[in-house]
Order: sequence, then structure tokens, then C-alpha cells
Amino acid sequence: MSDLAPGYNLSRAWMKRLSVLDWVYDRGGDAPGTFVPLADLLGGEPKAAQALAMEIEELGRRGWLTVAATYDLPDWSCALTVAGLEFLEEVRKRRGDVIPRRRSARDALLHWLFAIRCQAAPTPANVREFATSPYGSYYGHAFNETEITQAIEYLMKSGYVMATRAMRGDILHPSITAQGEQLLEQGLSVNAVPPKDAADDAPPPLHIHVNGSNNNVAAFSPGASQSVRLSQENQRQILAVADALTDTIELLGLKDEQRDEAQRVSDSLRGEIASAAPAVSRLRQLLSKAQDVAVSGTGTAVGQAVVALAQQALDGMTNV
Repeated sequence: MSDLAPGYNLSRAWMKRLSVLDWVYDRGGDAPGTFVPLADLLGGEPKAAQALAMEIEELGRRGWLTVAATYDLPDWSCALTVAGLEFLEEVRKRRGDVIPRRRSARDALLHWLFAIRCQAAPTPANVREFATSPYGSYYGHAFNETEITQAIEYLMKSGYVMATRAMRGDILHPSITAQGEQLLEQGLSVNAVPPKDAADDAPPPLHIHVNGSNNNVAAFSPGASQSVRLSQENQRQILAVADALTDTIELLGLKDEQRDEAQRVSDSLRGEIASAAPAVSRLRQLLSKAQDVAVSGTGTAVGQAVVALAQQALDGMTNV
């Protein structure tokens, strides 16, 4: 089974082989040595039928099928061998194992988004395209809608993916974050990373430094020097906005000066987060600017996704 690890992004050859084994099994070939006619499988377009016949012969060489070949492809028949039946039953067992399947859906989806990013394809992506991609199936069996949705939600919560939700709750246009890219570049699985510490979501402390003595100063009052520690979740949400601006800059329909402004806002958000003492007021201003510039072009739908991300970051800073 090593050729099939980790179960997703299989080669076209393997997808064809698995489909042949399933086809034979489902048409009465579930007992070793039971021959099944292949007329319906090999009676189509000649070039496609020839390509499929080559994979059938490969299954025969591997000892998983006994092939009765003739000159005319539609007259072929084949039977699963004992080894072939054992192999297929193991594949089907893995397909139905819920826990590994859920874990693989997360990794598959993140790798798919990473592949899109590396190909410089338009992002954020269309979730529906995942199902028809090589990453969208597990041992040749497609991930269902619930598995895909749960995988995206897990990746979003972990900070590896950002996306927006439609009014009815559907997840739209996911894209991989810098954190997600770093994870895959290190050769790690999302399932191998320990869950985020709940302490990360605790309210951050407020430190107020005032010169002089016997001063009673209200938080955020004029003249006070204030530094606030942002939680990791605050930082993740803000960086997601910066990433979104950079990633969608070609899709927002911006003029040259607007593009420059978008890039400046993105860079400023990253710079402020990287500083020793990020200024909350400055971050709020930059997030508001991000919302403004995102909808200043013609790509309104994509811009609204950035606006939603920025609002999420602002909402997360309510108590900061």
C-alpha cells in the first residue's frame, strides 16, 4: 500500500486501477476467480479504452487480476485473484475508517491550497474545485461535503487557512496562510501539531506606564503611555488580513495608486505586529484602511472577503 500513501493526490494511473478493481468487484467479481466481462468498461472511445486496458494489464502483472485478453478489447474479461481481493478489501476498509479519513481530509485540503499558491493561480480558491481535484478523494473515494466543511473549519481554527462565510453559513474562497505554508514546507501534517493552548485566548493584560507619582490614570486616557500584549489569536487574525490583501491584490481591480496603498497597508500590519510593543490604536486604523482599500476597486466580491476578515480582527480586539 506504500504506493498509495497518504491516500490523496494519487496519480491518474492509480485512480484508474482502483476504479477497475471496484468495477469488477461491484459486478459480481467479489469472489476470487469469478470472471467478469469488460465490454461495458472497454467499449468506449478507442484511445481511452486502450489506456484503461494498459492499467488492467498492469494489475495482472501485479498479481491482482487474472486477465483473459483477446484481439478486441470489448471481448476481454478478468477476475480478481486472492491477492487482488485482499488488496481491494484493505483499500475499502481504509476508505471507511472515519478517523484517518477526517485527518487526511485536513492534510489534503491544505496541500491543495498550497499547490494553488505555488502555481500562482487566482486565490482565494473555489471550494467546489477541491472535490474534482486529485486531492479531493481518499483512496479513490471522494470526500463528502461534510468532511470538506469540517476540514476547512479545523484549518481555519488552527490558523492554517483563512476564508469567509456567506450569509447562510457556507464557507467561501479559502486560502492558505503563511503559517500553513510554513507547516507544509517543514514536511509536517496538520494533525501532528499540538492543539493551540487555551491560554492563547485569555484576555491580554494591560500595562500602563506613567511618569511621576501619585497619579490616577484611567486606561487609554490622554497622556498615558500604554502597551498591550496581543494574544496569538489576535496576531493570527491581523496577519490573515495582511496576507489576504497581498494574495488578492490582482483580483481587487485596483488602480496603480490603490494597489500601492493596499501593499503599504499590508506591510504596515506585518511591521506593527512584528514590533516589540504593537500599538492597538495603530492596528485598528490599519485594519479600517484595509477595509476601505479592499472595496475601492472593481473586484467587489473578493474585496468583501477581505473586509470580513478585517472586521473579524477588529471584533477580536474589542477587549484589548
